[in-house]
Amino acid sequence: MALQAVQRQSLRAQISRQQRIKDSLLQLANALPERSAQRRVLSSHARVAQYRVTDLERKAARLVPYHLPGATDRPLQVAPGTFFILHASSTNKDAALVVSSVEWAPGQPLRQRWQTTLPDLFFDPANARETSAFKTVFSSGNPQFRFKWADIAGQQLLITWMLQTCCIDTENGKVLWRVKH
Repeated sequence: MALQAVQRQSLRAQISRQQRIKDSLLQLANALPERSAQRRVLSSHARVAQYRVTDLERKAARLVPYHLPGATDRPLQVAPGTFFILHASSTNKDAALVVSSVEWAPGQPLRQRWQTTLPDLFFDPANARETSAFKTVFSSGNPQFRFKWADIAGQQLLITWMLQTCCIDTENGKVLWRVKH
């Protein structure tokens, strides 16, 4: 964990440096005549710096434990001040996935609205290797067992985890349905 924090800090510093380079290049380019060759060259270098920033941001996102691919930096919310947290049921290797609905208002402490444990889903799918579900899934090939996805549709939280999709009522945390893929 400490190594990941150091790596994230290093990446943040690199992102900041590349961002400053890009901004400086654009400022210099904008000071030159509009159709000059030098302006085109500086603008091109600024685009390269932006590509580097994007690449470093992707690397930083991969360092975040259990980051959902394609996720944004904002939490899933049904209403302002209410969001969901995916966490482990314990510190054991076989910890189940837990979903909590949390309420927050500026100046107020966090308040848990509800919590639902999804017992057949491991928080860390890598620890499911010795289970019958894992053996069944991999007996016919090698699907993306680690694929993770979450979204909100109306008053329902949809989560795909370990090749299963669950629909959870956002008001009370009740699992409405579950599908194994």
